[in-house]
Amino acid sequence: MDVPEHLWRFSTSEARKSLSEKLSLPYSSNMQDWECEISDASRISEFLSFYQSKSLSEDELFSLMEIIIWSFIDLDEDLEDNTLWHETLEIINNDLNIHIFTVWSLSRYDKTPDFYCVSFYLKEVVNTNCEKYT
Repeated sequence: MDVPEHLWRFSTSEARKSLSEKLSLPYSSNMQDWECEISDASRISEFLSFYQSKSLSEDELFSLMEIIIWSFIDLDEDLEDNTLWHETLEIINNDLNIHIFTVWSLSRYDKTPDFYCVSFYLKEVVNTNCEKYT
């Protein structure tokens, strides 16, 4: 099942530019998948702290969570015992109205086997909340 169209959400250039300035990230308007391109597994802890600073707009939170998730994908490892990943899942669940599109799309919900190291966990989030969003 593809992400239902009413849940579609995309990053804004304003949010990307703002995060770029605040976190010293590269930015160019011709970067097609910016959140994926600038993800950095070595900065996950920093990104999570910044997310939790409560000084970001909803669009910035959306884009930053995409960066965080792509950074975990860059790790390409089993996340079962990763405390930062479990902290991220808690944040996602708390702010699911902001992140449902990202969660659903990166879960690769209708694909088997799991495509990314995060897919299994994100599928669980979708499974738990699917009725609320469909």
